[in-house]
Amino acid sequence: MNQYGPTNLVRIQGDEVVPSYAQSCPYAFNSIWVGIGNSPLSQNGTAYGWDNSTGNSALFWEMLKPGYDTGMMFIYTTGGYLQYVGPGTKFHLVTYYYSGQMHFTWQFPSGVAISVTVTSLSGIPASSFWDGTQVEWINEAPTVGGTVSALQDYGSSSWSVAYSQVNNGTATPISGYPYHLVNMTVVGGTTIRSQVRNNALSSSTSFVTDWKHC
Repeated sequence: MNQYGPTNLVRIQGDEVVPSYAQSCPYAFNSIWVGIGNSPLSQNGTAYGWDNSTGNSALFWEMLKPGYDTGMMFIYTTGGYLQYVGPGTKFHLVTYYYSGQMHFTWQFPSGVAISVTVTSLSGIPASSFWDGTQVEWINEAPTVGGTVSALQDYGSSSWSVAYSQVNNGTATPISGYPYHLVNMTVVGGTTIRSQVRNNALSSSTSFVTDWKHC
């Protein structure tokens, strides 16, 4: 799902529930994220496929622009292990561009939050990774090893409390600006891999995507 219209979008938020993966597709992955922009793009969320033995998902953020891509930057615990979350975990995702910095937040119902703030990358200011023309709520097959992966069977995935915000502080639901329902297809083909249920929003701030094909 993406939303567009203004040119000064600075914040996106949404509640995600981590799916339970069927693990029916070989060497398959899935990433679920919110993000600001298209090219450049800044995003954060969860990624499945790096710990198939437990079915857990890792937390990640990523910033990319023409000629530069951080790749998935995973969050680690203080002990040096990947920060995983299990199926059914619900949390609030936020990507926020403010005062020349990009902020990424994963907030859990308990009130505990994990946050990352980026001011610059390799000498490139965070402002170079901000594109205020659109925001996105996405379920997709990520690029792994330079190739778009197979999409792991996640059954269904729900988004709620989905709002964007422009730089004057006004928060707007998905339905408040023009939006586009994004159905993922197999690379180079028309086979649908994931689809927004009923090809419609469930409410002004929520929608569900259904897995269809590896």
